[in-house]
Amino acid sequence: MKTLFCCGTATQTTQGQSGLWRWWFYYRPLKEQFGATHYAVNNDGNVNLPNEAFIKHHDGEKPIDLLSEDQLNVIHWPNSLPRKSQYACPGYYRSVSTLAEVAIRQGFDKLIYIEWDFWVLGAEMMREIAQVTHGLIAYWVPFYVFPECNIIVCGKDQFKVLKVFADRLGAKEDMTAETIAEVTFPWTEIRKHRIGDRYPEHTDQLPLDAEYCAQLPNTQVVYKRNLVRLAWELCPQCGGKIEFNVKGVLSCRVCRPEQFSLPLE
Repeated sequence: MKTLFCCGTATQTTQGQSGLWRWWFYYRPLKEQFGATHYAVNNDGNVNLPNEAFIKHHDGEKPIDLLSEDQLNVIHWPNSLPRKSQYACPGYYRSVSTLAEVAIRQGFDKLIYIEWDFWVLGAEMMREIAQVTHGLIAYWVPFYVFPECNIIVCGKDQFKVLKVFADRLGAKEDMTAETIAEVTFPWTEIRKHRIGDRYPEHTDQLPLDAEYCAQLPNTQVVYKRNLVRLAWELCPQCGGKIEFNVKGVLSCRVCRPEQFSLPLE
């Protein structure tokens, strides 16, 4: 099955740059688990574009060349579409619309859209996504009691529907909680049997059996089912990197080597 694994990002911001690489380094090794054949991101603007050898650039204003199977395809635009209000996010809708159109024109069978701040943690959930063949499928946000639009699993039977609704919502000047994608996209199925939520918005801990986590800031990681803040600072004594030891405690390997020789209990 020809499957497009994709997301939207904005490299003109530090958050967008780090979010892109976190998404790529996390999801690229999971290609087989998701059944992905191609990877692509739609970038909001053309500032600070990555120039690594494994990147294939595509101009969003021109017909998109065939996506490469061996590279990360980056679609970029000359202008950015910043958030207009709490609910109006035209950049998000352009990403969804653009990637849906690419899926249509290039004969894909399925589209898996997962934002850079959405982490699928469970292997069973990955396999479930890989087995989808049709429909427009969402997972659930228990905290807000609505579908999660930061992960979209779409079969080719719904590509055109997804694009139409993304274009329609993206053209709106303003939106309300009643008109956002979560409640407006015509989902054919909303799956509530998997365990997950937008945990960072209301807790620092995940259930032991959590299978996904949405809205994970690029300053945090999931570590042993806890949300922990990354240590960007350096050690004030030696200037070395502060990192986690085997027990998840932040320390300096140079100044506190004993912290990194602790046995696991």
